[in-house]
Amino acid sequence: MNQKTRIAVSFLLGVVLLISASCALLPPKVQEFISGFSQTESTPRVIVVTSTPQISSGDLNTAQTKLKITPCLYNSDCPDAVDLDDMLNAQQQASYEVKLPYDTLLKLSNGWVAIDDKTLEENLAHIKWIFEVDGEDYYQPEYVVKGTVNTIQDSSVENSGAWLGVTIEGFSLNQPVTMVVGYTFSEAINDGWEDFPAGYTSTITYHFLPQPLDFGSPTMK
Repeated sequence: MNQKTRIAVSFLLGVVLLISASCALLPPKVQEFISGFSQTESTPRVIVVTSTPQISSGDLNTAQTKLKITPCLYNSDCPDAVDLDDMLNAQQQASYEVKLPYDTLLKLSNGWVAIDDKTLEENLAHIKWIFEVDGEDYYQPEYVVKGTVNTIQDSSVENSGAWLGVTIEGFSLNQPVTMVVGYTFSEAINDGWEDFPAGYTSTITYHFLPQPLDFGSPTMK
């Protein structure tokens, strides 16, 4: 190796050492910022809640029922589910008895609609969602989705709303399950059309009676 080559190599080695030392001297926040460019984003979690209602030891049938509850509002996201909304009467009742094959995948939802986004947000600040299984609270924030809905009177008009929507599966033969879904308000609110007092509550109670697999389509009354 001639003298010029040795000088060039020494110079390059000096540059490399200088860069390494400079990186080591960078503040931790700066190093973290630089290294962040090579990090991959984490995969979003899919939330699935598996629940076993906790009740008195005297009711062993219900205690053995293990239900899988998954967030789903739009039918396109759970196309195989039987939508209870499609079975509701025009005159909504306070409670229903639902008979279904025990392997049925059900979709259940309930919502609140306001005149616009601003009013909806004001309303939601005072809403408490209700979702109970055999008397136990199974509500999760991930069950609620906000969106818009067209009015019946004028399909060109959209109003803002929020809906609790889930699918339920895992029923056991001859083991009844009772679910309550709805909401209550902690303060008086106005949805843009009318006033509702503090404590106003709206719920629907479903009494599910799982049947043999050859029962046929679910029925509701």
